[in-house]
Amino acid sequence: MKRILMALAFVATAVGSVDAADDDAKYRTYAADIRKEVYAMDMPEFANRTVPESLKNESAVVLASYRGLNAGKQTRFTGWALLGYGLDHNLVVTYLTRDLIHIGDEAALKEFSEYEFSTHDKNWTSYGKDRQQRVLGVRVFKKNGETVDVETDDFIIESEGETGEEKTHKLAVPNLEVGDDIDIFVHTSVRYENHNIAPVYFVFQSDYPMLSYRVKCEMDRKLATFYRSYNGAPRFTETKNAENDFTLEAKAENIDRFPGGWYDVGAHSPYIMMQFYNTKASSYVPSYAERGVNYVTDDSEIRDEAKKLSEPLRYKGSFCDIYKSDLKAIAKDKSIGTEEKVEKIYNAVFLTYLFGRTEWINYVTFDMRAFMMGFSTWLKRAKIKNEIFLTTEKGDEAIDELCSNYNAEVGIFIPETGKYYLRPRTLMVPGDVQNQFAGRKALIIEKKGYREVTLPSGSAEQNVDKNEISASFDGTRLNISRHAELSGTSKARFQNWLPTEEDIDTELRKFIGTKKTRKDELSKRYVESHEEQWRKAREKQRDNFKEEVEDYHGDAPSEFKGYKLVSLGYSSKQPNMVYEVDYAMDGYVKKAGKNIIVSIGKLARWQTKVAEEDRTRKEDVDYRPRTYSYTIRLKLPTGYNVQAESLKKLNSSVDNECVAFVTNGKVEAGELIVTVNQVFKNAHEPASNWGKILDALDAAKRFADVQVIVSK
Repeated sequence: MKRILMALAFVATAVGSVDAADDDAKYRTYAADIRKEVYAMDMPEFANRTVPESLKNESAVVLASYRGLNAGKQTRFTGWALLGYGLDHNLVVTYLTRDLIHIGDEAALKEFSEYEFSTHDKNWTSYGKDRQQRVLGVRVFKKNGETVDVETDDFIIESEGETGEEKTHKLAVPNLEVGDDIDIFVHTSVRYENHNIAPVYFVFQSDYPMLSYRVKCEMDRKLATFYRSYNGAPRFTETKNAENDFTLEAKAENIDRFPGGWYDVGAHSPYIMMQFYNTKASSYVPSYAERGVNYVTDDSEIRDEAKKLSEPLRYKGSFCDIYKSDLKAIAKDKSIGTEEKVEKIYNAVFLTYLFGRTEWINYVTFDMRAFMMGFSTWLKRAKIKNEIFLTTEKGDEAIDELCSNYNAEVGIFIPETGKYYLRPRTLMVPGDVQNQFAGRKALIIEKKGYREVTLPSGSAEQNVDKNEISASFDGTRLNISRHAELSGTSKARFQNWLPTEEDIDTELRKFIGTKKTRKDELSKRYVESHEEQWRKAREKQRDNFKEEVEDYHGDAPSEFKGYKLVSLGYSSKQPNMVYEVDYAMDGYVKKAGKNIIVSIGKLARWQTKVAEEDRTRKEDVDYRPRTYSYTIRLKLPTGYNVQAESLKKLNSSVDNECVAFVTNGKVEAGELIVTVNQVFKNAHEPASNWGKILDALDAAKRFADVQVIVSK
């Protein structure tokens, strides 16, 4: 869910105040005024500081939570007015999030003791300059009855922007203790110049139990406002003032916290999604946007707007000129099959949009339609029949339950390959469905209406994280060589993390058959900076692989020796990502007299322990079907063997309809060989199966702590 969980407040903040803090003195005065106004607001729920007996053992309890939003439009003349086009059509928005939290233990104390944020900044967009200003307010109710306001002067200025426009501040809350209550708010004033913004979300749930959650929005009547309630969230009550501006309010009480993990907030948590537009703004405004407040029950107009935005995919334009000759050759090539041809077209278009990026990872911000229009154009030129479909990501509303067309994603279905193609979010085999779209409802656009389909969800057999580990003793140090092979959605995180732009650029060029190099496509003045950029990326890549080792074990390597990226996994002929790492780990081997004790369980991927408070669960479980497979080969010193009792510890099995965790150990040809297979079989499990999942998770955690004794 593309959430903005802070909301707009109702403090009467003039537009000029957004520009006010050019120096610390003015900002401190402004912040003090905001604190007075916020604390003077009518919020009776913040007077309740009683923790119910049933929540006494919680790490923290949200006694009261408030989310506010105040949105209006501003039209003003600019310096271009004399030329006849000098009007700015801005959104002026104030967000307020306020929480009263009881500190129940040391973990919560640590979380709520320190805050860091920028007080104000300016952000340039293609429509103009957005200005933001923030105020943090903290009031502590001590368990001895004392009330302490943390003043602005307690901020420590950590850094400043070049012109003083951006400042990062830290605030350490002095003398906060377990048993105290902390009343904290963040107030943000923003002027969005000439453009509209993403939807705002109000989620009726948090990381801690909440006694009260209230939302209040004040909306200018001249805005076009749409909202919709999901998963049992209440509908706003709507009222108007004398000027016909709208006030929207909703409230809920005694709300359970989010479960510990494997939970789809968008599918299960109550939330209200709201989208509002300044209909005069220079940025896109949908055709259905009419002034006033609209509760969405019938989204057919919204869905048709999304359909209309996909129509350019049917045009035959000129796209991807950089590789135009290569794409022509691919389109005409009769020696390759349709699937390979589609993959080459897809990757050539991907390479087009990869070109010129400062950081290759930025391709996730590609304009959706630009990429898909290029892909569609060359499919047509290759005479490959295709259909357009609409869908949404996991965490967002379903495609047939839209509140706006903001989250609608366009894709292409090719009947001949039977695959669904979406814009790249990572380097991938074209036609593989990324995890955020797996199993999602989609609507294929037809001449009259839509045809509903479900996108492939993948299986545990398709999404595999396979590691082969070779280890040997060096005193109390363990030397490790690990060969990793990842398939399906298991490789997505690593493909965003481990390859450099140069790796991807080189491989994709080979794959599409172009003779052009990146240097050929750069003007001379950019070649040097480009080469320096790639050099720095290669240096950072080593650190990334070192971090991968720490991510795998939960411990940093005592020595990192090297790495090799074998395969990137971007085509059906080479679908798997493969890499190797060599390193040493201290602390995994101990000597006990003549015996050697080895923490063999730490050679499989680090396992998360389920917290005690999460062992009871009422919510369904959502996760990605996947398999973790490990083969561990530990070379034994000459004359040594593994004690029989230790070998028994290596054999375990939990296998049910939800999950499996199976391990086996044996000694063969001077090696201890341990195999571990961990499988999450389904994408969704009812809460009633949580106990079965826990059985496997507990077995995995026990195995992670297993030690074997090696003796003569």
